[in-house]
This record gives sequence, structure tokens and C-alpha cells, in this order.
Amino acid sequence: MSRESTPRCELTRRDALEALPVRVNGAALSFKRVLAPEAQESTWRLVELFSVDLRPFEARLSWTGAHSASQYAQLTITRGTRICVWARSLTIDLANLSGSINKVAVSIGDTQAFTPSRNRYELRGTLSTFVARSLSIPPWAASLRVDTSNPTAMPNVTIRLIDGNGNLMAALLGNAQPGDGVPLGGAEKVELASTVVAEYRAAFNLTV
Repeated sequence: MSRESTPRCELTRRDALEALPVRVNGAALSFKRVLAPEAQESTWRLVELFSVDLRPFEARLSWTGAHSASQYAQLTITRGTRICVWARSLTIDLANLSGSINKVAVSIGDTQAFTPSRNRYELRGTLSTFVARSLSIPPWAASLRVDTSNPTAMPNVTIRLIDGNGNLMAALLGNAQPGDGVPLGGAEKVELASTVVAEYRAAFNLTV
């Protein structure tokens, strides 16, 4: 699908610069809406997000086309990224992942065709001994990589893929993951279990 940008595709606003407040260690993320532009018609939108202060942050994007249902994506961003979506309207919410103020610039351009992008979304937490932790799979996730703050804990971590009927699809140890992550396929959720207490990061590789 491609389309020349026309006046009916013109958004009400295309850019923003927001100083995200300090995130207190251990506190829940505090999201702030920075853009919510609309147009009369859909086209390919290339959204660029960049930390002027070179600090990590998280983004929640939702968008709708002129004749399509609302869609959304959650992104964990190291310093900056791009994402291309077919949209008439968008909303962009940001949260700081840094203990310092984080100025983030957002800009939206139009493009005649889809522009491939790669993004990730991370979940973090603590694994208790012999207590399984269930993780919801975010939209657009294709594979998963799990890491622990203590690398010696990896052989003690088990990753399980569960289908929509509660059946175990696959299981593997943390130190046996493929280099490009565990393919999620038809999994409905992921379960993590460990024989030792471990701080973990689950990084979902997204197709947007």
C-alpha cells in the first residue's frame, strides 16, 4: 500500500519536545501524552523518537486508519528509534527510564511506502525460587530473549511457551536460547521459572 501525501493526510501536529521527569528507582512508570495528532485520511507515517539527553525511555503508540481498528505498540528505547505505521490518527505517550530528567524529541513524517523498522519491548522483575512468573506477550512480538543480572543464574532459569489451551509448547533453559531469541509462534503467554532467586530482563523482539 502506498499513497502520495495530500492535504487530507496532513496531521494537526507533527512534532514535540518533552522533558520527562526523573524516574524514582523501583517506582511504576509515569507516562505522559506528548502527541495526539489527526488527519482526514491515512498514509504511511514514519515516527521518530529520540532522547536529546541520550537516556533510555519507553513509548506507547496507538494509531487508527481511516477504515481500520485501533492498533498499538509498546517500545523500550535505548536512545532513539523509528517506527512506520499506516495511520490517520496517532497518540504517543512517553515514560522516562532514567534517574535524570530526559528530554525526548518526537517527529512524524509521511512516506510513500512502508519503511521497515526493528524495535524491542522489555519487562523486568524478580524470579523467586520454584515460583513460575507469567509474562503477557506484547503486540507485534516475534521472539524473546531472557537475561539475568547474575549470568551464573542462567542455567537455572527455564523458559516455557504456553498455547491458548494451556498446553506446554516448548521449554528450554536460559543458557540454551538461540542467538536471535526464542521464536514465539502461536504462544499465548510465556512462563519463567528458576531454581534460584534471580533478577531478570525479558526482551521481546518486535516486527515494527
